[in-house]
Amino acid sequence: MREFSQWFAVRLSGTVAPGVTLSGQITVPGFEHVRCEVTVETVQPEPRFSFRWHPYEIDANVDYSGEPKTLVLFTLEEVAGGTQQLGNIKRYLTTR
Repeated sequence: MREFSQWFAVRLSGTVAPGVTLSGQITVPGFEHVRCEVTVETVQPEPRFSFRWHPYEIDANVDYSGEPKTLVLFTLEEVAGGTQQLGNIKRYLTTR
């Protein structure tokens, strides 16, 4: 969880597992008041991790639960000399 929190600049707590919703505070200076919530879609150590979230959920007075979430998918592949992320981070809007 520490690496995930550092990578995405958010302090999340909980267990990373498919179907689990994690929440926590953004750690980017000036945005510490913003809460972040992600729902883990897939976890395939090491090659695949995906989650859904509301990327612009910044107003604490707005209920974003009815808004579509963005799916973010990371796929890694072993290559000579290390690991490479395949393609770009993919975003898919869905109804939930």
